[in-house]
Amino acid sequence: MKGFIHDIWWMLLLRGITLLLFGIAAVVWPGMTFVSLAVLFATYILVSGVMNILMSIGAITEKRAWFLTFILGIAEIAIGVYLLKNPVLTMATFVATVGITYMIEGIFAIISAFADTFDPGMRLLEVASGILGIVAGYVVLRYPVSGGLTFTWILGVHGLIVGTICIASALSLHNFEKEVTGKASTTRA
Repeated sequence: MKGFIHDIWWMLLLRGITLLLFGIAAVVWPGMTFVSLAVLFATYILVSGVMNILMSIGAITEKRAWFLTFILGIAEIAIGVYLLKNPVLTMATFVATVGITYMIEGIFAIISAFADTFDPGMRLLEVASGILGIVAGYVVLRYPVSGGLTFTWILGVHGLIVGTICIASALSLHNFEKEVTGKASTTRA
């Protein structure tokens, strides 16, 4: 368990920082072109996919739902590569890809929260993140042509909130690791 937490807390932190930076960029510069937005978002999805695969490999012995994280990682890498190779996607295709990605991430976050319980606080954060992802995905899919500014703000706000949750979860894991390590060294003495 200690090794698993040590291996993933910083990946979760990096994922949160990446998503938070994406959220800030989308909110501060909502008028950026959709090609730039697609490249930024594709990069986030690609990084997220790599992180999910690394976390799932490190969690094979610790997490019951490691394979869901692995599958999500592969799907995110495929979507990220597709978006990076085709930055001039039509608005509808890009919006659909974003909406579906948010919904899949949300569903997997909720499943993972109930399959793997390290800390009740983290479970709550994962469920909240999952619900937010599902709602954001639904809104993006339901109103795809409601305007570029609204779409950009939905992406940005989602990035700000979920990025903050990822950072909080990472710091919580890191503190938990310190507690476990501290108790282990006290027990040995």
